[in-house]
Amino acid sequence: MNDSATNYSIFNEPVEECSSEQKLISTLSIQLGFSLLYTIIFTFGFFGNVLVAFVVIRCPSMHLVTNFFILNLALSDIVMCLFAVPFTPLQSFTGKWLFGDFLCTLFPFSQGVSVYISTLTLTIIAVDRYKNNNSYHKITWWKYTFFFPDIFILQSTKEFR
Repeated sequence: MNDSATNYSIFNEPVEECSSEQKLISTLSIQLGFSLLYTIIFTFGFFGNVLVAFVVIRCPSMHLVTNFFILNLALSDIVMCLFAVPFTPLQSFTGKWLFGDFLCTLFPFSQGVSVYISTLTLTIIAVDRYKNNNSYHKITWWKYTFFFPDIFILQSTKEFR
């Protein structure tokens, strides 16, 4: 059905061999520039978030609700740095996935989970600040056990009083 000389998309339609964007990405100077940028992003992203996590965990004075939410954001960013930053440019440069079936499944899953964690954490920070009128206090775990369902109740009733 498909001859070996023509590439086909997932919809079984013929695909051109190389687009203008792919030709631009295959230029060595562009690849080196992107590699440098991704290396800088990885270095600052990974080590900066590890430092944030270390400070929040080690310093008892940092054990505030908002700081634990920021710790959650830092851990989510670390996951993004480990799974998205190294693989994205390599896949773009080669035009194919080189890392096996397991990482092919784990890669988009980890990116999606990291984005959802970041989005929900930022939402919870906003609701926490709204509910507490910007007052910082020590964590009371029993209070936040029932906090997360409040977001959905507030969203469904559309009342923020």
